[in-house]
Amino acid sequence: MSSRSPIFGSFSEDYDRFRPGYPDAVWDLLGLENGDRVADLGAGTGRASVALAAKGFRVTAVEPDPAMAAIARAQSTRRGGAFAVVEGPAERTGLGPESQHAVIAAQAYHWFEAPAVNLEAARILRSRGVFAALWNDRVIEGVPWMEEFQALIEGYNPAHRRDYRDFDVAERMGRGGVFTDFASHEIPNEWEVDSSQFVGFARTLSYVRNVVTPTDLGRFEAEVRKLVTAMHGSGRFVVPMKTNITIGRKTG
Repeated sequence: MSSRSPIFGSFSEDYDRFRPGYPDAVWDLLGLENGDRVADLGAGTGRASVALAAKGFRVTAVEPDPAMAAIARAQSTRRGGAFAVVEGPAERTGLGPESQHAVIAAQAYHWFEAPAVNLEAARILRSRGVFAALWNDRVIEGVPWMEEFQALIEGYNPAHRRDYRDFDVAERMGRGGVFTDFASHEIPNEWEVDSSQFVGFARTLSYVRNVVTPTDLGRFEAEVRKLVTAMHGSGRFVVPMKTNITIGRKTG
Protein backbone atom coordinates (compact mmCIF):
# COMPACT_ATOMS: atom_id res chain seq x y z
CA MET A 1 0.00 0.00 0.00
CA SER A 2 1.35 3.39 -0.95
CA SER A 3 1.13 5.57 2.12
CA ARG A 4 -2.18 5.40 3.97
CA SER A 5 -5.26 5.59 1.77
CA PRO A 6 -8.54 6.85 3.30
CA ILE A 7 -8.87 3.98 5.78
CA PHE A 8 -9.81 6.06 8.80
CA GLY A 9 -11.38 9.12 7.19
CA SER A 10 -14.98 7.92 7.53
CA PHE A 11 -14.56 7.75 11.30
CA SER A 12 -11.86 10.38 11.80
CA GLU A 13 -13.72 12.09 14.67
CA ASP A 14 -13.91 8.83 16.62
CA TYR A 15 -10.24 8.22 15.87
CA ASP A 16 -9.29 11.61 17.25
CA ARG A 17 -11.48 11.27 20.31
CA PHE A 18 -10.69 7.73 21.39
CA ARG A 19 -7.11 6.86 20.43
CA PRO A 20 -4.46 7.01 23.19
CA GLY A 21 -1.50 9.36 23.19
CA TYR A 22 2.18 8.69 23.77
CA PRO A 23 4.38 8.97 26.88
CA ASP A 24 6.71 11.98 26.99
CA ALA A 25 9.69 9.64 27.34
CA VAL A 26 9.24 8.69 23.68
CA TRP A 27 10.00 12.20 22.46
CA ASP A 28 13.03 12.50 24.73
CA LEU A 29 14.61 9.60 22.83
CA LEU A 30 14.74 11.71 19.66
CA GLY A 31 17.54 13.84 21.13
CA LEU A 32 16.11 17.08 19.78
CA GLU A 33 16.55 20.67 20.93
CA ASN A 34 13.93 23.38 21.34
CA GLY A 35 12.96 24.80 17.93
CA ASP A 36 14.13 21.80 15.89
CA ARG A 37 11.98 20.88 12.88
CA VAL A 38 10.06 17.60 12.88
CA ALA A 39 7.98 16.03 10.10
CA ASP A 40 5.19 13.74 11.30
CA LEU A 41 4.39 11.30 8.46
CA GLY A 42 0.93 9.75 8.36
CA ALA A 43 0.04 12.20 11.11
CA GLY A 44 -3.64 11.27 11.25
CA THR A 45 -5.56 13.75 13.37
CA GLY A 46 -2.34 15.15 14.82
CA ARG A 47 -2.03 13.33 18.13
CA ALA A 48 1.77 13.10 17.91
CA SER A 49 2.08 16.52 16.25
CA VAL A 50 0.26 18.19 19.14
CA ALA A 51 2.59 16.54 21.65
CA LEU A 52 5.73 17.45 19.70
CA ALA A 53 4.65 21.06 19.25
CA ALA A 54 3.97 21.29 22.98
CA LYS A 55 7.60 20.23 23.54
CA GLY A 56 8.77 23.28 21.59
CA PHE A 57 9.52 21.69 18.21
CA ARG A 58 8.47 23.15 14.84
CA VAL A 59 6.23 20.43 13.45
CA THR A 60 4.80 19.68 10.01
CA ALA A 61 2.05 17.06 9.96
CA VAL A 62 1.88 15.17 6.65
CA GLU A 63 -1.39 13.27 6.16
CA PRO A 64 -2.96 11.87 2.94
CA ASP A 65 -6.54 11.55 4.19
CA PRO A 66 -8.40 14.90 3.86
CA ALA A 67 -10.79 14.17 6.74
CA MET A 68 -7.95 13.30 9.10
CA ALA A 69 -5.91 16.30 7.92
CA ALA A 70 -8.86 18.62 8.54
CA ILE A 71 -9.03 17.54 12.18
CA ALA A 72 -5.26 17.95 12.54
CA ARG A 73 -5.58 21.45 11.11
CA ALA A 74 -8.35 22.26 13.59
CA GLN A 75 -6.20 20.93 16.44
CA SER A 76 -3.39 23.21 15.40
CA THR A 77 -5.71 26.23 15.09
CA ARG A 78 -7.07 25.64 18.59
CA ARG A 79 -3.48 25.84 19.81
CA GLY A 80 -2.67 29.04 17.97
CA GLY A 81 -1.00 27.59 14.88
CA ALA A 82 1.12 25.14 16.82
CA PHE A 83 2.04 23.12 13.73
CA ALA A 84 1.66 23.10 9.96
CA VAL A 85 -0.44 20.53 8.08
CA VAL A 86 0.36 19.26 4.58
CA GLU A 87 -1.99 16.92 2.73
CA GLY A 88 -0.01 14.28 0.90
CA PRO A 89 1.53 10.81 1.07
CA ALA A 90 4.49 9.99 3.27
CA GLU A 91 6.47 8.90 0.23
CA ARG A 92 6.09 12.34 -1.42
CA THR A 93 5.86 14.99 1.27
CA GLY A 94 6.74 18.03 -0.83
CA LEU A 95 8.94 19.30 2.01
CA GLY A 96 12.28 20.88 1.23
CA PRO A 97 15.49 18.86 1.08
CA GLU A 98 17.46 18.67 4.33
CA SER A 99 14.81 20.80 6.04
CA GLN A 100 14.05 18.57 9.06
CA HIS A 101 15.97 17.56 12.16
CA ALA A 102 13.75 14.51 12.68
CA VAL A 103 11.06 12.54 10.88
CA ILE A 104 8.59 10.37 12.75
CA ALA A 105 5.83 7.93 11.84
CA ALA A 106 3.48 7.41 14.79
CA GLN A 107 1.03 4.53 14.44
CA ALA A 108 1.59 4.67 10.69
CA TYR A 109 4.87 3.16 9.41
CA HIS A 110 3.29 -0.21 8.59
CA TRP A 111 1.09 1.55 6.00
CA PHE A 112 4.03 2.95 4.02
CA GLU A 113 6.02 1.60 1.08
CA ALA A 114 9.65 0.85 1.89
CA PRO A 115 12.15 1.81 0.66
CA ALA A 116 10.23 4.73 -0.91
CA VAL A 117 9.30 6.30 2.44
CA ASN A 118 12.83 5.77 3.78
CA LEU A 119 14.32 7.56 0.79
CA GLU A 120 11.86 10.44 1.22
CA ALA A 121 12.63 10.71 4.92
CA ALA A 122 16.34 10.81 4.14
CA ARG A 123 15.79 13.45 1.46
CA ILE A 124 14.09 15.88 3.86
CA LEU A 125 16.39 15.16 6.81
CA ARG A 126 19.54 17.06 7.66
CA SER A 127 22.79 15.14 7.90
CA ARG A 128 22.64 12.59 10.73
CA GLY A 129 18.98 13.41 11.36
CA VAL A 130 16.77 10.77 12.99
CA PHE A 131 13.88 8.77 11.60
CA ALA A 132 11.61 7.14 14.19
CA ALA A 133 8.75 4.67 13.80
CA LEU A 134 6.55 4.16 16.87
CA TRP A 135 3.36 2.41 17.87
CA ASN A 136 1.11 1.96 20.84
CA ASP A 137 0.44 -1.75 21.32
CA ARG A 138 -1.97 -3.41 23.72
CA VAL A 139 -0.43 -5.82 26.21
CA ILE A 140 -2.46 -8.98 25.61
CA GLU A 141 -0.58 -12.02 26.85
CA GLY A 142 -1.06 -12.64 30.55
CA VAL A 143 -3.97 -10.18 30.86
CA PRO A 144 -7.17 -12.28 30.84
CA TRP A 145 -9.62 -9.55 29.87
CA MET A 146 -7.36 -8.37 27.05
CA GLU A 147 -7.14 -11.96 25.81
CA GLU A 148 -10.95 -12.01 25.75
CA PHE A 149 -11.01 -8.71 23.87
CA GLN A 150 -8.57 -10.08 21.30
CA ALA A 151 -10.72 -13.21 20.91
CA LEU A 152 -13.72 -10.96 20.22
CA ILE A 153 -11.78 -9.15 17.47
CA GLU A 154 -10.70 -12.42 15.87
CA GLY A 155 -14.27 -13.74 16.10
CA TYR A 156 -15.57 -10.83 14.04
CA ASN A 157 -12.57 -10.81 11.71
CA PRO A 158 -11.06 -14.32 11.51
CA ALA A 159 -8.41 -13.08 9.07
CA HIS A 160 -6.93 -10.72 11.66
CA ARG A 161 -3.80 -11.74 13.52
CA ARG A 162 -2.49 -10.03 16.62
CA ASP A 163 1.06 -10.16 15.27
CA TYR A 164 0.27 -8.14 12.12
CA ARG A 165 2.86 -5.53 13.14
CA ASP A 166 5.37 -8.11 14.30
CA PHE A 167 7.99 -7.41 11.66
CA ASP A 168 11.63 -6.36 11.86
CA VAL A 169 11.22 -2.58 11.92
CA ALA A 170 14.96 -1.88 11.69
CA GLU A 171 15.23 -4.18 8.66
CA ARG A 172 12.41 -2.34 6.90
CA MET A 173 13.80 1.08 7.83
CA GLY A 174 17.18 -0.07 6.53
CA ARG A 175 15.87 -0.73 3.03
CA GLY A 176 17.42 1.73 0.63
CA GLY A 177 20.61 1.98 2.66
CA VAL A 178 19.93 5.52 3.91
CA PHE A 179 19.58 4.83 7.66
CA THR A 180 21.82 3.11 10.16
CA ASP A 181 22.60 2.95 13.90
CA PHE A 182 19.17 1.56 14.76
CA ALA A 183 17.97 1.41 18.36
CA SER A 184 14.66 0.06 19.65
CA HIS A 185 12.93 0.84 22.93
CA GLU A 186 9.77 -0.29 24.72
CA ILE A 187 8.12 2.18 27.08
CA PRO A 188 5.14 1.41 29.35
CA ASN A 189 2.07 3.43 28.44
CA GLU A 190 -0.79 2.75 30.84
CA TRP A 191 -3.95 4.33 29.50
CA GLU A 192 -6.82 5.20 31.86
CA VAL A 193 -10.33 5.06 30.39
CA ASP A 194 -13.95 4.26 31.25
CA SER A 195 -16.07 1.68 29.47
CA SER A 196 -17.51 4.15 26.95
CA GLN A 197 -14.05 5.38 26.00
CA PHE A 198 -12.78 1.84 25.52
CA VAL A 199 -15.77 0.91 23.37
CA GLY A 200 -15.09 4.04 21.32
CA PHE A 201 -11.47 2.94 20.93
CA ALA A 202 -12.59 -0.52 19.82
CA ARG A 203 -14.81 1.14 17.23
CA THR A 204 -11.72 2.75 15.61
CA LEU A 205 -9.86 -0.50 14.92
CA SER A 206 -9.63 -0.63 11.13
CA TYR A 207 -9.49 -4.43 11.08
CA VAL A 208 -12.97 -4.43 12.61
CA ARG A 209 -14.56 -1.18 11.43
CA ASN A 210 -13.67 -1.64 7.75
CA VAL A 211 -14.47 -5.36 7.67
CA VAL A 212 -17.79 -6.00 9.41
CA THR A 213 -21.29 -4.84 8.50
CA PRO A 214 -22.90 -1.98 10.45
CA THR A 215 -25.11 -4.53 12.20
CA ASP A 216 -22.15 -6.65 13.24
CA LEU A 217 -20.28 -3.54 14.35
CA GLY A 218 -23.14 -2.81 16.73
CA ARG A 219 -22.98 -6.37 18.05
CA PHE A 220 -19.22 -6.12 18.47
CA GLU A 221 -19.52 -2.89 20.45
CA ALA A 222 -22.20 -4.42 22.69
CA GLU A 223 -19.98 -7.41 23.42
CA VAL A 224 -16.98 -5.17 24.17
CA ARG A 225 -19.09 -3.10 26.56
CA LYS A 226 -20.37 -6.23 28.29
CA LEU A 227 -16.80 -7.53 28.68
CA VAL A 228 -15.27 -4.38 30.17
CA THR A 229 -18.28 -3.71 32.42
CA ALA A 230 -18.08 -7.24 33.78
CA MET A 231 -14.35 -6.84 34.42
CA HIS A 232 -14.17 -3.22 35.58
CA GLY A 233 -17.67 -2.05 36.49
CA SER A 234 -18.72 1.51 35.76
CA GLY A 235 -15.54 3.21 36.96
CA ARG A 236 -12.28 4.04 35.24
CA PHE A 237 -9.65 1.40 34.61
CA VAL A 238 -6.19 1.07 33.09
CA VAL A 239 -5.61 -0.48 29.69
CA PRO A 240 -2.14 -2.07 29.75
CA MET A 241 -0.20 -0.73 26.78
CA LYS A 242 3.35 -0.18 25.64
CA THR A 243 4.88 2.21 23.14
CA ASN A 244 7.48 0.64 20.88
CA ILE A 245 9.87 2.93 19.03
CA THR A 246 12.69 2.20 16.59
CA ILE A 247 15.04 5.04 15.69
CA GLY A 248 17.53 5.17 12.84
CA ARG A 249 19.99 7.87 11.83
CA LYS A 250 20.62 9.23 8.35
CA THR A 251 23.87 7.85 7.01
CA GLY A 252 25.10 11.05 5.37
